[in-house]
Amino acid sequence: MSHLASRLIVAGALLGGLAGGTLLAAPPAYAAPVNDNFAGATVLPDVSGQVAARTNNGTATAQVGEPAHFPGVAAHRSIWFTWTAPSTRNVVFRTQFSTFDTVLAVYRQDGSGLGGLTQMDANDNAVLNGVATTQSQVAVVAGAGQKLYIAVDSKAAATGDVNLSWTMNDDFDTAQQLSGPAAGGTIVGANTNGTTHEIQEPAHVNDAAQHSVWFTWTAPRTGTATFQATTARFDTQLAVYTGTNVAVLTFVAGNDDQVAGNTLSKVSFPATAGTTYAIALDGYNGQSGNATIQYTLV
Repeated sequence: MSHLASRLIVAGALLGGLAGGTLLAAPPAYAAPVNDNFAGATVLPDVSGQVAARTNNGTATAQVGEPAHFPGVAAHRSIWFTWTAPSTRNVVFRTQFSTFDTVLAVYRQDGSGLGGLTQMDANDNAVLNGVATTQSQVAVVAGAGQKLYIAVDSKAAATGDVNLSWTMNDDFDTAQQLSGPAAGGTIVGANTNGTTHEIQEPAHVNDAAQHSVWFTWTAPRTGTATFQATTARFDTQLAVYTGTNVAVLTFVAGNDDQVAGNTLSKVSFPATAGTTYAIALDGYNGQSGNATIQYTLV
């Protein structure tokens, strides 16, 4: 048999197989996300962050017995996360930049399984930076060591990429309260994935606020207070204010670089006993990362 004839026979067999459907395998179904079920919730690390690789909820499903994560919105395509508070803090979860209409809920666990969850808060459409969106935002107070469960679901079975961020003191109203020895202390601040500035938030030092996080500190006695970023992986800015609303803050002190060419920041100011000061940590030109902040009172 010639090579040409053998090739024709093989080609005919292939065509016959294709016609008969024996060689055309159906495309594999996409597996459900690893965190489709409550028991497989993805662990969120650190004090703040963002789900690095976006997860698509297109093949996610609702479990039997799963609650509606927002009133009037039955569970459709939920995926689950869990986060443990390192200390008692306000924490904000957002689905900002997700590509579909999200529903977001945060739970604590008072029993076992889905039936042991107690909803702490939920949201459908959030107003983010003064703009109404189809994304969601939830803010809760978590106790030290408390484990939270976060469900991201869709409105009307919508599908798309999930983008979940979490931070403990992104907004002025959720500032982390500093407490410790009268002489001062040390904190780790992270403005990673701090969202854009709040409406009416001031420019803190040299440029518009972009990724600020907030702390509050009440002076235990009168003296000179100093806050400084002792280590950081980004160009920091520090600013200190008095006031109870982000729109009516009074500037006290601010700094971009301690000295020329130094990307760390340091502020000193006369503190009055009993006065509460708001401290903003931001990054120059939109930079972000982790920073160790030391504060003293002399």
